[in-house]
Amino acid sequence: MNKDFNVYKWRREHLTEIVVGVQNKTPDELFAAFKEEFNIGSHRDDLKVIKTLSRYSPPEAKVKELFDKYGYTLTVSKIDAEPGERGAETWFYYKKK
Repeated sequence: MNKDFNVYKWRREHLTEIVVGVQNKTPDELFAAFKEEFNIGSHRDDLKVIKTLSRYSPPEAKVKELFDKYGYTLTVSKIDAEPGERGAETWFYYKKK
């Protein structure tokens, strides 16, 4: 009985992943994909946020698509630069779906 349940659980998870198309990656894998996709200066914080370090902010729709693909929901916060400071930042907050 237990063996049957484990097979059922595996199939359910496998089918859900195929149907939804979610890869369920770790935050480090998500960050690596983000840097590769958008090629901008950024860093990841343990507070579940990726911060860009430039005035360029990638299109939110493309970023949301990437986060959805990796199994995360996304909230975007833009922080304008003060006069004389380095530049604006965009913070991408994420959490597991």
